[in-house]
Amino acid sequence: MRIQGRLDSTLRTVVVSLALIIASACASGADWTVREGSVSGSAGDVALRCYSAPGDSPRPVVVLLHGASGFAPFAHHYESHAEALVAHGLRVCAALYYSPEDAAVIADRNRADRATLFQRRFMDWVASIRGVIDHLASLPTSAPGAIGVLGFSQGAYLAVAVAGTHPGVKALAELYGGFPFALESQIAQLPATLIVHGEADTVIPVQEAHAMEAIARARATTYSIKLYPGAGHGFDVQADDPRAVDARQQVVDFFVRHLKGNSK
Repeated sequence: MRIQGRLDSTLRTVVVSLALIIASACASGADWTVREGSVSGSAGDVALRCYSAPGDSPRPVVVLLHGASGFAPFAHHYESHAEALVAHGLRVCAALYYSPEDAAVIADRNRADRATLFQRRFMDWVASIRGVIDHLASLPTSAPGAIGVLGFSQGAYLAVAVAGTHPGVKALAELYGGFPFALESQIAQLPATLIVHGEADTVIPVQEAHAMEAIARARATTYSIKLYPGAGHGFDVQADDPRAVDARQQVVDFFVRHLKGNSK
């Protein structure tokens, strides 16, 4: 997957507002609060779904970025990661970055249109997600200096793009994605980085993980990589698969180490 486009002034002028409303609590046997709201910016509105333990004490925040199919079809998958992180004292905010028009293209399932959407809208999504991060960082419920991004597949490319261009991001975990090489000249440095990929991935081949590792070796403050032999794309969707259990633990350990340890 490759993208075209450049960062421009819209990334520096996103104006956001956020009103969170408690939606539900106690999911999958875990005592957590789910709050829904939206962030408004120059590139469009982004719906948010934020998970945390009850209470408003400041916590590190992980911004979760869904894959190309959107959030809803794999909600249980994303929430399994959110639940694991919440249990360790982090707050997780899923950024549902598709506009209604984007969602209509995805629902139509036309492969060519979906590929065009990625090329056409990538930088708008980056701008919107940067706006989300700016606002979350300003909230009293967010621990200062402790924001990470967690991306899956298409969302992993977005996570890398955002982490490489937003100085407020302190940790990046990308699962079965890769590096957005059209932004290579604009990403001089990456924060602490975790790369997770299946070696049998036929959607985004493992070579993308190796390319990402080479970039991280040169530009990340620190990095680690975990490859799973025989695992395909989205191998962690089955939550009880031993590889999925291990991948979630890799993600939890990474963010706890780099966000809870570095919050200030």
